[in-house]
Amino acid sequence: MITVLSAGNFSTVQDAGRPGYQAWGMPLAGALDPIAFYMANLLVGNEFSAATVEMIEAGASFHFDRHCLVALCGADMQPMLDGIYVKNWASFWVEAGSKLVLNKAVGGRCTYMAVSGGIDVPLVMGSRSTYIGAAIGGLEGRCLQQGDVFDCGQQILYPPKAHPLPKVFIPQYRELCELHFMFETAEFFSPLAKEQFLAATYILGPGADRISYPLLGPKNFSKEKTILSEPSIWGTVEIPDGKNPMIAAPDHGTARGFAKIGYVAQSDFSTLAQIAVGAQVRFIKVTRSQAIKELSKQKVRREKARSVLYQALYDYR
Repeated sequence: MITVLSAGNFSTVQDAGRPGYQAWGMPLAGALDPIAFYMANLLVGNEFSAATVEMIEAGASFHFDRHCLVALCGADMQPMLDGIYVKNWASFWVEAGSKLVLNKAVGGRCTYMAVSGGIDVPLVMGSRSTYIGAAIGGLEGRCLQQGDVFDCGQQILYPPKAHPLPKVFIPQYRELCELHFMFETAEFFSPLAKEQFLAATYILGPGADRISYPLLGPKNFSKEKTILSEPSIWGTVEIPDGKNPMIAAPDHGTARGFAKIGYVAQSDFSTLAQIAVGAQVRFIKVTRSQAIKELSKQKVRREKARSVLYQALYDYR
């Protein structure tokens, strides 16, 4: 069993998400950073959709009652195992009776703790992800609390072994975040407004959470003050008339009534997840075909990481 000693800033159980229910008003949920989430599960031998603990801005601390392989990927939360620093982007063995402490995030915003077998919590609508808005998934549909207890599951693909992720596959988080962006086809914004949007530098504002990322900076004006509510997806950039932009995150409402100026490319969701409050954000225009090509390259890179790690650990190909 694993016991939560302290809960950190905002720690929840998240897996690959809850697709297929957005038409009925249920958000996708799931890991904010798909790359760090995937790599953490890869390092402990899990199925790639296995549930992990996602920690935002400041980490939690845990007591382990069992021998367990653990991986940490994402922002460096200066992890200490029984008072000794352990590497980020690596898996390591934790002995029964040990204490793992994660601290404030450095060089990023969120971190994933994967355990061999995955976090064992009940499936709700096909997912173990926490969605606080409906109080479902994870542990009672809420953030972790001191005293919570959970165990490891059985979502194992291959025998676990401790190993660092090769450096070439570790993302670099930067102070200035550039997000690839596609304009919405609906003409809610004039050509001049679109030019001003691309030329602007924004700051990630306080209050950024799993619902939306508010951006502080030049205000923009749509042609319509209000629009009828319509479907909204992860990565949508919405601009209420005369106000600052906001980017929809995985727990956002499935229908919204704000004018959309466009969408962040899916290949940049991991970059978006790791933007620290106060960091600069700019948008770079790409076409849909360019965005799809970049996402395909990211998937190839992810498979390459799997192949390299499997070969190093087990001489698999």
